[in-house]
Amino acid sequence: MKRVPKLFVRVFVCLAACHLFPAAGPGDVAAQSQTTSAIRGIVLMASDTALADATVTVRHVQTGVERSVITNADGRFLLLLLQPGGPYELTATHLGYAELTLEGIQLQVGEMQTLELYLSEQAIEVAGIAVNVERAEIFNPGQVGPATLLNERFVESVPILSRDVMELALLSPQVTTTENGGFSVAGQNDRYNQVLIDGVGNKDPFGLTAGGVPGGQAGAKMLPLDAVAQYQILIAPFDVRLSGFAGGVMNAITKVGTNEWNFRGFAVGRNEALMGDLNLPTGIVEASGVDRSLFGFSAGGPIVRDQVHFFIATEFEERAKPPTGFNLVRDDPAVIQISPASMGAFQELFESSFGVDTGIGGPYSLNQELANIFARVDATLGGGHRLTARNVFARAQNDDTPNRTVFEPYELSSNAVLRESATNTMSIQLFSEASNGGGNELEFSVQRTTDHTTPMSSFPQVEVDLKSPVGDGLAFTRAVRAGAQFFAQANDLEQTTVRLTNTFTLPTAGGSTYTLGMTGSLNSLQHEYLPGALGDYYFSSMGHLANNAPERYQRSILLPGQDPAVNFSVLEVGAYVQNEINAGKGLTMRFGMRVDVPHMLDTPEYNAEFDDLFGFDTSKPPSGQILISPRWGFNWQSEGQRTTQVRGGAGFFTGQLPYVWLSNAFHNTGLRSITEVCTGRRTDDPLTGNTAPGYDLGNTPVGCLNGSPITVRPVTVFHPDFKYPRYIKFSAIVDHELTSRLSGSLGFLFSHARKQVSVEERNLDGPDGDIGPLEGYGGFERSH
Repeated sequence: MKRVPKLFVRVFVCLAACHLFPAAGPGDVAAQSQTTSAIRGIVLMASDTALADATVTVRHVQTGVERSVITNADGRFLLLLLQPGGPYELTATHLGYAELTLEGIQLQVGEMQTLELYLSEQAIEVAGIAVNVERAEIFNPGQVGPATLLNERFVESVPILSRDVMELALLSPQVTTTENGGFSVAGQNDRYNQVLIDGVGNKDPFGLTAGGVPGGQAGAKMLPLDAVAQYQILIAPFDVRLSGFAGGVMNAITKVGTNEWNFRGFAVGRNEALMGDLNLPTGIVEASGVDRSLFGFSAGGPIVRDQVHFFIATEFEERAKPPTGFNLVRDDPAVIQISPASMGAFQELFESSFGVDTGIGGPYSLNQELANIFARVDATLGGGHRLTARNVFARAQNDDTPNRTVFEPYELSSNAVLRESATNTMSIQLFSEASNGGGNELEFSVQRTTDHTTPMSSFPQVEVDLKSPVGDGLAFTRAVRAGAQFFAQANDLEQTTVRLTNTFTLPTAGGSTYTLGMTGSLNSLQHEYLPGALGDYYFSSMGHLANNAPERYQRSILLPGQDPAVNFSVLEVGAYVQNEINAGKGLTMRFGMRVDVPHMLDTPEYNAEFDDLFGFDTSKPPSGQILISPRWGFNWQSEGQRTTQVRGGAGFFTGQLPYVWLSNAFHNTGLRSITEVCTGRRTDDPLTGNTAPGYDLGNTPVGCLNGSPITVRPVTVFHPDFKYPRYIKFSAIVDHELTSRLSGSLGFLFSHARKQVSVEERNLDGPDGDIGPLEGYGGFERSH
């Protein structure tokens, strides 16, 4: 594989109404963590002198959970590992001074909110001073790179017809949809994103789904929409705790239970009676076969008041719809280019000749069933420990629509596919306070996903060219397909991911905050994939089908001694260190370094013949590379009535390699399977060449009627110099408070691919002649 540098530059301008619309703004995320929030500050006397040994207490009003710290000699304090959200109540007390209380504090995930607290001397006991905190969320010393954060109020109010949490990412100006339905962040490959729930990985590591959600091919959703409290999209977070992406990070923060009991339920129904007719150029189409039912509920409350709380959310959906596109009987045959009579003749001939039903050629009902269940428990354990346990379950069952577009062969219902998926992610997080004001976060999770692809029939795929007369000696010709879909004939996947991460944060007296951590994940995969295992036939006419004389026959065969599925595991370990410095005069700086090492625990089979011919070892996938990612960020805020903020950074980011690419190296060694192709048509003349055998349901042929079949042995091999995707990003953003309710942002993002993945076909001859694409035009290189 060859590395092709790519260059991407983006400039964005955003006016964010930060007080009227505090939910959305570029960069509404800080660097404390992708899981928690924090408050730091200083306690001062009226003379601006630091006040040591003051007690600062923060209390989550809805859960009753409290944290207290003592200010150091410089009057500074730091409260780490706080649950995002609020409202919080913060109280500062000191003997001889009036108590100060701040109310209504709201914390965004990852935020490090900075406060200055002034205490007034008081010789006699008086009532404390209460202040309600209101602020523009965009102005935060922890904000560095471009990002967007949506709070709970915004998530609940934005209309999302599909109720798919991932669609919230489209509210970021740097996110666009790809042709296959994925999300491209800042122009990068949609498989290079990281998907998190409460900072815990929840993406599809195999990489078959464009959106990155496990089970996405079956239409699975990540979690119930009612479980989401905040949602963040990080474009370039210059924070070493985040890795495994070259595009962006999409992190859903879930709701927690409180001391109050809360219940919510909903139900939505829709059917064809509630829909109007569809006006097409070919005529009016009545809505039929459309049905949707969606319902769910959520509940939360105390198990032990002020100590243990729970929250659960569920969502269930059933859908029915006809195949997408143009369907026989319902739509104009001139558009489909197949007449009902020609289709009926094909179905009748095939059933009478081979005794099987080819399925439905017109509209029929495609069904989809989705289920999502989310549950979490939060417990204050005492001794400065807080535990969060959560379980996320998602199941999907979906009838894939057969091809009913005007392109490619027209597919009957027997050529459709049923996709089933189930994902369960269990995670535990332990947050521990240290006596020196620091904190530790321990995270453990297990994610298991099973994907099953089932053809809607069990007989070999057949493709036949049908001619449909239209008068005056003219006729349409279009192919039709029936039987087990070629790529679904043997296609199942099971994957299990175990993750363990520990992060320790240590503040120092000099205003620095050090972060050290280690992480590891073990990914085990079992993939069965043998397209064409049942066989595939092509007939160029109805006459050839009547004579059982195909033009082409192919079938994939597993070689002796090979298992139906490949099994391999990948171990990824990493370590990181970071220092965030409060340099004074409104300047905060961050320096960090991260090291990741992906290691293959299994290797593909060695193909000596291929090595001799091409000089590549099939048994050496990329493994053991040391990936170093330095990062730097800064934030500066002015003083005065209208705040100006300048922030930015630079750093390296490494994209996680989709395991489907690694899986290809295990499947395609040239030793595991072969595909036999017979291309000679059988006639009444003596058999010549590698003649295709006739269609036989009872005994799927192996080989050709005569002659030797063309044998295809695909080989996928990684170049010895292959490098993981590596990107360098720079960003600079200026925020300015225009009025008390309006702020503006101007940002610049530069992204450059230092290492990129490309595919090269080594077994092709060069182009004939002297005329061809210009070297370098459109990315063309002769080596491709």
